Amino acid sequence: MRGEGQFADLLAQRFRLISRRLQLGKRHIALNTAAFIRPGEQLRLF
Repeated sequence: MRGEGQFADLLAQRFRLISRRLQLGKRHIALNTAAFIRPGEQLRLF
């Protein structure tokens, strides 16, 4: 699927600029699961 027209071109240009600025696809961020804990029981609603 490919967009056409001025709006699609503008959106593609913005995506390229933001991707370049945020270095998407160029760096790998290691995930750290130590910060996550299993929640306790669900709280009572009533």
